[in-house]
Amino acid sequence: MDTQGWYTVTEFAPGSYQIVEGGRYHMFLFLGRDRAVAMDGGVGVGNLRKLHESITDLPIDFILTHTHWDHLGGAHQWAKLGVHPKGKDQLAKDHAARAQGWAKQWGKPFPAGFDPASFTIRPSTFGWTLQEGGTFDLGGRRFRVFDTPGHSPDSISLLDEREGVLVTGDLVKPLDCLYLQVPTAILPDYAPSLRKLEKIAGPGSWRRSRRAGTRRPRSVSPLPAGGPWTSTRPSASRCGSGITRGNSTKHGEGSLLDKFHILDAYDRLKPRYERLACEIRFALEQHLTNRKIQFAQLLERAKHRDSLAKKLSRKDYIDPLKQIADLAGVRVVCLYNNEVENICELIDEYFDVIETSDKTAEHSYDRMGYQGIHKIVRLGQKHAGPRYDNLKDLVCEIQIRTVLQDAWALISQHLIYKNESSVPDRLRRNVNNVMSLFEIAQRMFDFLREDREKYVGSIQSRNKQPEAFLSHPIDYDTLIEYTKWKFPNLQPSDWLISLLLEDLNHNNYKRLEDIDRVVELAKEAVAAYKDENPDWFQNGTDFITKSLGFVDVEFRAKHRFARRTREAFEKYADMMKKTS
Repeated sequence: MDTQGWYTVTEFAPGSYQIVEGGRYHMFLFLGRDRAVAMDGGVGVGNLRKLHESITDLPIDFILTHTHWDHLGGAHQWAKLGVHPKGKDQLAKDHAARAQGWAKQWGKPFPAGFDPASFTIRPSTFGWTLQEGGTFDLGGRRFRVFDTPGHSPDSISLLDEREGVLVTGDLVKPLDCLYLQVPTAILPDYAPSLRKLEKIAGPGSWRRSRRAGTRRPRSVSPLPAGGPWTSTRPSASRCGSGITRGNSTKHGEGSLLDKFHILDAYDRLKPRYERLACEIRFALEQHLTNRKIQFAQLLERAKHRDSLAKKLSRKDYIDPLKQIADLAGVRVVCLYNNEVENICELIDEYFDVIETSDKTAEHSYDRMGYQGIHKIVRLGQKHAGPRYDNLKDLVCEIQIRTVLQDAWALISQHLIYKNESSVPDRLRRNVNNVMSLFEIAQRMFDFLREDREKYVGSIQSRNKQPEAFLSHPIDYDTLIEYTKWKFPNLQPSDWLISLLLEDLNHNNYKRLEDIDRVVELAKEAVAAYKDENPDWFQNGTDFITKSLGFVDVEFRAKHRFARRTREAFEKYADMMKKTS
């Protein structure tokens, strides 16, 4: 990567780069499947295009969030660029005086070979407009454009619909001053634009990338969008440090100032933790799917700043960012206890497990608390390459729970009490009784599942004895197995079987042999209709429902057959009758 000793580059999410020029001017590069887009050009001291092309071989489009001089610097390196219509005339404006004044006052080293005396910002060429309602697609990654004037009349914000990243230029900089002092600022437009962004993003936490306010709309965010500051509201502002030095409330052995330093350090690390949680969730999903291990929910998150602050206030740490193991977290929620065991074995196989704790076993029968298995893991040897290099020193907590254990955790955390010592004596018995009911319900669900598996196994054990197999009573499980038995090259359809059972007259169809008789009776007619309309025979259940439609007038009237299928019942009726 060609940083030229002037740029710093951070991949804050896969295919999403923050580029900082001279430690101050922030830009972005987003990669799609077919194209890439560069957002803003800084002051233009370095060769921005050369840097971008050292990151990706994709063709790169260039756009501006607005046309202030400190965003135009590298724009001329592209033949054409996208900009809001109100900024079109600013592209050819002479910024030489501003550039020279900036170079004289910069006060920091420039990259080798740079001549401040000849520095200027070259004009750039308009290519296309970006304004409210417009979109552009990079191939599997679409951005939507919003007009957000206020900092300037041509300011736009861009929402990455795939990842939920919202780039706002200089309009929003959470926990920093709003830039209203610039000549182009339009105060009456500022509030409506902020309200628009709040509506786009919804409730949650904003993240900042200095000059580009960004936000992740989802509450559990696998991909970070910004840098060191977070705020719970988009209207939050910060001027100066906001930290009072001197005597302060103690936190363990440190002061309130220490706590802020820790939180600020975490904000800088948080993008890595978000990436780690995302990678682990993705790997788990792939491995669970490949192993055909069912799960109800798979979530990931990096710890919220507020949550970390509360944890720092509750406990004493010597080195909290190393001692706290759940800064990145993934939760797997399954249905049954034996699935918890299977998932734990998979995690042990694919990750480096540092610690395992059984939260259920840690509590005695009369104690409340979290349930399930918690594992502290690192990415192991199976995750090799540059993509993972800056993640391997981090740890992630994986929680494995059943649905009922997860429900108890949510209720106990948000509606009851965080820990047992907080519960008044008069309520403790009732709280423990409720927890016992959850545990009993889980055992009953596990028992019901085992009982059903035994039942399905008994059905399957007789499928090589047609007479015995067809003597089974008709229900959901026997129809599933019958479909597999009768049409071995086709899968059954769960929802079609449910509809079939609703529409079937169970007084006339009591055993599988009754269904099989109908399938055989309509066999030639169904085959003729399949030759005419093969797309409507995608699963084994399609054959059964259409066979019933040919033979059973009552079922035909109740079931939701398409018009074309009803016409086929009349068209091929003679073929069915010939076999009767």
